[in-house]
This record gives sequence, structure tokens and C-alpha cells, in this order.
Amino acid sequence: MNEEAQAWFRKAQRRLETAQVTRNLVSPGCVVDSAYFAMFQAATAMGVADGKRYPKCSLWLDAFGQAFVDTGRVQPQFFDDLREAYRLRQIAAYGIREEDRIAPQVADSVISKAEIFVTMAEEFLRGSGGKSENP
Repeated sequence: MNEEAQAWFRKAQRRLETAQVTRNLVSPGCVVDSAYFAMFQAATAMGVADGKRYPKCSLWLDAFGQAFVDTGRVQPQFFDDLREAYRLRQIAAYGIREEDRIAPQVADSVISKAEIFVTMAEEFLRGSGGKSENP
């Protein structure tokens, strides 16, 4: 794994740790934000290691799917989890209605999925090709 990919992966690990440590200290929306960015940065590390550069977040999701899921190197569930975390992060960041509030159990679920996603990315970066199963 090249130096830039390593740096992105370390950043992902720090974001995941932030989500885990702050899960009971800050709003669930903030936790979702950190968990999503852990996934985003882990996926960015995968792309950089694969020689790819991605556009901004919204277009980046499709590019990730094409590069890794459509080619069979990443299980579709990981892409689904990433997209769902992105959707929830958008609600947490921009939602203003009461029904836009993120429930603590939803934030916990996103953290769990982020943990699995970051593990998959680490395996991918170590050369297993990202073929981990998502339990």
C-alpha cells in the first residue's frame, strides 16, 4: 500500500475511533457523521491504492461502486452500507424537522457497519482484494 493510501486509512481509523468514543457524549447525528467519514476515508484509501481519484462525495459513491462493486472486488452489501451512511449523514447535517433527528440506535448501527467496512478496507489494502463477507 502506498504512503497516500496509508495516510487515508489512518485518517479513517481516527474517524472511526471518534465515532466509537463519542457515541454517548454527542448527538447521534454527530456520531453518524464521524462513522460515515470513516467509511468514506477507508474507501478513498482503497481508491488511492488502486490508482484512482474520485470526484466530490455524491459522485464519488457511484465511482466507488463502479470501481469495486461492479468489478466483484467488494461485496455489494458494503456499497449499500456506504450509501445508507451517506444518506443518514445528509439527514444529520442538513435536516431541520423533528423527524430528521437520528435515533441513538441508528447511530449505533452505522458505527457497527463502519467498523465492518473499515475492516474490509484494511483487508483489501493488505492484498486480499476486499472479498470479506459482511456478517
